[in-house]
Amino acid sequence: MKEISVCQITTWISGGAGIAASRLNESLNLLNAEVKSKLLTKSKKEDLKDSQASLRSYHSEILSRIKYMLLSKNCISNNKNNYEFFSYFETGYRPDFEEFDIIHLHWVSNFIDLKSLIKKYSHKKIVWTLHDLNPFLGGLHYSIDLERISSDLREYEKKLMLEKHKIIKGKGIHFNFLSKWLYEEALKFAPWLSNEDCSFSVNGMDISSFQVDDREKTLESLGMDPSKRNVLFISESISNYRKGADLLFQALGADFTNNHNIQLHAIGKKDLENEYPHINFVGRINDFSLLQKYYLASDFFILPSRQDNLPNVMLESLCSGCPVISFKTGGMKEWISDRNGILSEEISSDGLQKAVEMAFQRNFDRNEISKTAKENFNSIKATSLYSDLYRRLCRK
Repeated sequence: MKEISVCQITTWISGGAGIAASRLNESLNLLNAEVKSKLLTKSKKEDLKDSQASLRSYHSEILSRIKYMLLSKNCISNNKNNYEFFSYFETGYRPDFEEFDIIHLHWVSNFIDLKSLIKKYSHKKIVWTLHDLNPFLGGLHYSIDLERISSDLREYEKKLMLEKHKIIKGKGIHFNFLSKWLYEEALKFAPWLSNEDCSFSVNGMDISSFQVDDREKTLESLGMDPSKRNVLFISESISNYRKGADLLFQALGADFTNNHNIQLHAIGKKDLENEYPHINFVGRINDFSLLQKYYLASDFFILPSRQDNLPNVMLESLCSGCPVISFKTGGMKEWISDRNGILSEEISSDGLQKAVEMAFQRNFDRNEISKTAKENFNSIKATSLYSDLYRRLCRK
């Protein structure tokens, strides 16, 4: 069979989508001889194997931002505390993808000029893996932010959404979802989606480095008190409303943690350190092997997101055998059960607190949790799903 050439495109190499795209690119090249994958990112600083450096025009980006700000009449900047991210899909960056059989989009906001790409490469197969809801919204990335923004920005968001739908609707794009929840959310805004143009997959990773043994040594090496119930939380920005740190910190207040012998470890930007002295704010961790040690040493991983798709931290925690406490929403409800964690029906600090108390009363088999997660989220499975999708699209 002819080799299939694919370009994986993601704005950043960091963050959930960037990490997932990078892992997919690497595993395709390592595990599948029929697919040759290259990675295109906005960053010029990353030295990735088989990557193409972005030659994006800085001036095009600035002009694009000015255009959107003028059209929005400043309602974007006036609402900056009411949304997680607001992005643009006309950027002026138009790279040449002619050499590729398949153009695989991931999280491409503020990077690829979507309108020109779809128009110029209508003869190519385009796959878009949905890491959030932005492809079907305007500038926002999660529907939860629609409840928080002002009415004028909501009107502008609706206008952008309709413009984007005109660009992508009926253009032969294949949308790949990482959770049924996100698919159902997408249908609320894009009821024109066809089952024939949609598929489902999972994020995969190299599972060989995830260990379940030597917890005592790991606790000691991290300076974590083994007599405590060590609980872990991870977020790029701890003040991110969608990620729910506020609910977690309310649920695990100083009195509750003292009474239940809990030590909460928070990994991410230290932007709330002074407000919660009872929490161990670790800061950001760029060394993945060190991050794996925290998963291994922790009794539970808490994922308090109000909305989320298929967060890598959940998969990584489960592969480490660490049970997950979360809310019954998003991709969490599709993968968390009473065998590997606890889900709260109520998205609130009280609901989360009750879930934590329930978790302490349960005995979880960490070896079984790790074994099952590795079967579901390994690179071989993810690579196979995407390779099959690429071949199927190329046969059309």
